[in-house]
Amino acid sequence: MQKPAWSQTDRLLQSAIARAGATHAAPPQNQAPVSSLFATPYLPAENAAALAGLLGAKQVFVGTVLYEPIPSALPTGMSGWRALVSMQLVDANTQGRIGQPLVLERIIYEDSPERALTQARESVAQGLARLMLRTRQRATGPLGIPDSPERTIVLRHATSAAQLETLRQRILAAKGVEDVIIRWSARGYVALEVNPKKLDDDAFIDAVVLAITQPAPAGSPSFARGADDAVARAVIIDGVERLPPAE
Repeated sequence: MQKPAWSQTDRLLQSAIARAGATHAAPPQNQAPVSSLFATPYLPAENAAALAGLLGAKQVFVGTVLYEPIPSALPTGMSGWRALVSMQLVDANTQGRIGQPLVLERIIYEDSPERALTQARESVAQGLARLMLRTRQRATGPLGIPDSPERTIVLRHATSAAQLETLRQRILAAKGVEDVIIRWSARGYVALEVNPKKLDDDAFIDAVVLAITQPAPAGSPSFARGADDAVARAVIIDGVERLPPAE
């Protein structure tokens, strides 16, 4: 088996990231060999996340960069290459996808196929570095509204619209609640604001949370209070997965 090596696009992308003042995770010199499971050019997102975790990274970009020659354009003699990038940021711990997929296309014409391909690679590296750093910043920045006068109730990693609606109805059924609206939504978190037309104190929000986290009837979704320091001025709520009874 050949020793792993960076492609030309990899090296150009690393340089573009470094020029932007950022760094990328890399295997240490004394890294022990990893399983042959990871030795594939089209690594599934789940396996890539597992590999990133082994290398100590918290998140990893997974995707493909494809280059293909395209017909000559006027004036005669010009050669073209098309580059198409599809990439997704993945959490190394949960193996869940973060944010929207990144899609990038570049078409370059030059007086020779070699120059066109070189320019296409450089253009991909520069454009992709900007997209990756912007996506990474959005994925690691704080959520919520730090100076909000009222805490929101935030459903973390909602599994369906039905689960969100169930939570909203539970909140509406709590004593003193007149209305509930979605205040913001990002990165798998959905924040619900109670009584948006008036200011509710923390004690009232705690009472609402206590009501919605009570044991639910059989067959009905349940919710539990969680914790997440990355979300400001919020009470985190998680859906409770019910396991089938043991036989």
